[in-house]
Amino acid sequence: CFDLRQRSMLGGSFFCSHRGLTDQSDTRRIIPTLAISMALHDWRFNAALLAELDQNPFSSDWNFKTQVKHLLNVPLGEIGSLDDSRMLVLVVDALDECTDRLATHDILMALVNAVPTLPIKFFFTSRPEPHVREKLERLEHLEPPLGRVLRLHDIDKDIVQADIRLYLRHGLKAMRAKFSPSFVDWPNESDVDS
Repeated sequence: CFDLRQRSMLGGSFFCSHRGLTDQSDTRRIIPTLAISMALHDWRFNAALLAELDQNPFSSDWNFKTQVKHLLNVPLGEIGSLDDSRMLVLVVDALDECTDRLATHDILMALVNAVPTLPIKFFFTSRPEPHVREKLERLEHLEPPLGRVLRLHDIDKDIVQADIRLYLRHGLKAMRAKFSPSFVDWPNESDVDS
């Protein structure tokens, strides 16, 4: 997300977590959150989304296909295209963390089926849980392919280790700030190595 944000390509993101807030594991929150992020990102999308919601007020009973239609397809269709100089990306991180497997499948299918009609890209991440992996891998085999699956074991080991080190360093610094702010030189590299 950081790199996308730096390049002004991040249209919105949703981080799924069953350890965090209840909303973070609720798949019904993903599409509305992405739509709100898009509305904050682009004033034309904001106006088109508000107009659509005036015509079709949001309901918590909407299924994922209906959410995609009213919160993404129609507003994006109204404005034609976003800034032509860059492609916006919506990130859904840690899909495997959603608590309802059937709902995870349903939202993934609703978003994947909408891909050909949307002027945006999706970036999904997940551990290789069968209920997510199977759906994502099918994207590569469609004609034309709707996506590409990148497996962690296919990434250079040094990049993976650097990412894990960054994650650990950040987590340890957060612990230091909370419990022992006086230890300014902690964590050192040997602590991160351990």
